[in-house]
Amino acid sequence: MSSYSLSKPLSVPRNFDSLIFFMLFCYSVNAALSDAFGFPNILKLPFLLCSIVVFIWSFYSKQSPIYQLKVIIGFCFLGIEQALFILPFIILPQIISSTKKLSFQIPQLTLLLYLIYCLALIFVYTIIDVSFFTPILWYLIIGGQLILFLHYYRYQYDTQDIIKTLSFFKKLILFQLFCLATQSVLHLSFYPGDLWSGSFHDANKAGFFLSLLLLYYLVPPFLLKTQSLFKRKSYKSLTVFAIALAVILCDAKILTAITLMSSILYIILSVFSQLFNRRSQTSTNKTILTVFLISLSSLFVLSLLNLYLNRISKGQINNIFEISSAYTGSTLNETSAEMVIGTNTKAVLYHRVYSQWANDSQLTWFFGAGPGRFDSRTSNILAYDILYKDEGQFRLPSIIPPYSSYWVKKYMSDVWTKEISEASRWRSANLSFPFAGLIAIKAETGLIGLVLFHLFIFSCIYSLKKKLDTFDIPTIQNWIIVISIFWLSLPFQMLIDNIQEKPQIMLPMLLLTTILLKTKMSV
Repeated sequence: MSSYSLSKPLSVPRNFDSLIFFMLFCYSVNAALSDAFGFPNILKLPFLLCSIVVFIWSFYSKQSPIYQLKVIIGFCFLGIEQALFILPFIILPQIISSTKKLSFQIPQLTLLLYLIYCLALIFVYTIIDVSFFTPILWYLIIGGQLILFLHYYRYQYDTQDIIKTLSFFKKLILFQLFCLATQSVLHLSFYPGDLWSGSFHDANKAGFFLSLLLLYYLVPPFLLKTQSLFKRKSYKSLTVFAIALAVILCDAKILTAITLMSSILYIILSVFSQLFNRRSQTSTNKTILTVFLISLSSLFVLSLLNLYLNRISKGQINNIFEISSAYTGSTLNETSAEMVIGTNTKAVLYHRVYSQWANDSQLTWFFGAGPGRFDSRTSNILAYDILYKDEGQFRLPSIIPPYSSYWVKKYMSDVWTKEISEASRWRSANLSFPFAGLIAIKAETGLIGLVLFHLFIFSCIYSLKKKLDTFDIPTIQNWIIVISIFWLSLPFQMLIDNIQEKPQIMLPMLLLTTILLKTKMSV
């Protein structure tokens, strides 16, 4: 039995799995109808209300922490991000009133230091430049996620807890295959694209999680002596093939490519680690590593070929040399005195934040402009007086006034206009839009915050690697490796995207990491 026994615990409901899978399926069908035929998204509001009710019930009816984690992770796969923004508000009373003491390993300590630093900046900048909604939105969008990482580390979990949670997580990803197959019947599109959106109504997120599951099956056999890549049952081989096909169809090129390349880096680091610690294993590992690198290189070449043929067939490019310009180019405001047509807005903003800012204000360059005040989702949502928004984009209610910090007005007013947004129909949002995690964290929390956040990331990798040696259960070992690869890929993902502020991706990774680090082997 788990060591977090509650007084008067209720029996853990068995119908949540059925409820969440039913909701995921219905939402994926609604998404396909919406994309293919313009069908209205009639499920968003009722499903949002349902998620709020389930959150409240699970947090305040003496349900076990592991059940609460399942509820949170389950709703991360539903394409209603607003439910996860409301989550930190719903759970805040439980966090404050909990009698469980906080406990710390290196990841928790570094994250706590980062949060304390952010709160100090929020306090100072709220006095200097009042924006009532900035700290609230910052907490709901990113701060609450990070606090949940600390909150659920208060409890102790046993092996059965983590196995059940990981099994549920795996089922959620596998269920995307069923959702994608159903969607294909509705949209009748069989080439890679945004129509393959799964229950997320977002092809990038569906492809990202499917790529994690692909790593779950492929990477551990290269590293663990107890597993073999070649002694695989036929149904598992078919599953791997189906997942790989789904990853390609979801067309999450950037997220998937970075994750896969990070898996190579993780294997290389593991091989060197084994070379240092256990020389007897290195010969086999080197051989398998070579095969793995060749396989992934082939996959990368094939994906580039697919991209080239896809763009050629649509008349978007005339030759292979136009691929990079089609994906990264962007037209800037011709009236801007500092920029020229064709400059990449993301590159411009990197230069301004990491170089030009130091000349303008060394103090804010080092300490930051304050959380939620530059290029983060909080800042971009509030800065609707400065930054252009398409008709379909999320907008705040009119009762919430716009807010743009001095630095947003100075550095971002000319990098996201209507002309820039509409300049190129086929460019890559990830590669050209002026939004990125490494821009936001550096600008908002300065050099100190940037270092602390990366210390948190690398401490997660280090702690998970140490934890790997304490388990002999394949399911747990496999997921520790996959989640470690995610953390290794995160800084690279943040080069081009604000992924650290996307709760549908970050919450499962944060929560699974914290319970893996706290789980003890059952005797």
